[in-house]
Amino acid sequence: MKRLRDNILKDQLNKSFSIYYFERETGFLEKEEVMAGNFIKWLYSDPFGNLALESVVKHKALSKLYGKYMNSRLSALKIRSFIRLFNINMSEYEKHPDEYISFNDFFTRRLKSGCRRIDRNYFSVVSPADGKLIAFNNIQMDHNFLVKGYRFSLPEFLNCENLATEFREGSMIVIRVTPSDYHWFHFPVNGIPSQSHVIKGQYYSVSPISIHNKTSTFKKNRREFTIINTSHFGDMIMVEVGATFVGSIKQFYMPFNPYRKGDIKGHFKFGGSSVVLLFKKDTIQIDSDLTYNSRLSFETKVKMGERIAVKKL
Repeated sequence: MKRLRDNILKDQLNKSFSIYYFERETGFLEKEEVMAGNFIKWLYSDPFGNLALESVVKHKALSKLYGKYMNSRLSALKIRSFIRLFNINMSEYEKHPDEYISFNDFFTRRLKSGCRRIDRNYFSVVSPADGKLIAFNNIQMDHNFLVKGYRFSLPEFLNCENLATEFREGSMIVIRVTPSDYHWFHFPVNGIPSQSHVIKGQYYSVSPISIHNKTSTFKKNRREFTIINTSHFGDMIMVEVGATFVGSIKQFYMPFNPYRKGDIKGHFKFGGSSVVLLFKKDTIQIDSDLTYNSRLSFETKVKMGERIAVKKL
């Protein structure tokens, strides 16, 4: 198995655009279907595509324009082909495909009650979203794995030197939410959240295809962060990162009210996006299978509510 992982990792590095991840439930390696993959490759690797990216695609105006189309009834015609392309299990969701009035209505589809099991152990951290996860027990040690060699800067990411100092050498968990995933994000721990702090930015893709070529993506994208005060983990930070064609991040929680892990916090509109969790030094121990895959630059597919870390004793 280790040799297989190493061989596929070499293939990733050589071909640049092959995206492999581990399916946590089965332990199998899978190759990801990328929506508009050739378009993303062109934007981030071709000189003319890069010009288009910098001048048009990354800006909010295009995301808003595309967002209006995705809210129209005409966009509902894309739903069934999208479900087929990504083999989405619609039995998990509240509505039948024909009941959605627009693609954005479908995109922000709600799961049926009880469809995701929430790990209720007081000392566990659960995934806040469905998606592909990469994780690091120590940001200072492991930052190079996150963005293919880019030195991750916590002060730039949080846009706050003092806050970054508090979380220096802490743990980081990144969940990449793909266009085909369930797009609501939930609280990963029991706690009391602050107001959401908005950091203005652009709308670069968060696909590994783009991150390979635009390594400063996470410090440039529009993002919002919330400080969550907890009994077992102290203060932790939850960050939602917008990306190409994600016109908005919608928060639905009430600041300074207590929430349980698994409670809804908000959702993303159409596009790919990410949720980032930050914990202070020596606070948590991320599950070993996740850190092992991460050290080899593989993401692991997880579902909202499943355990991803525990309190460090």
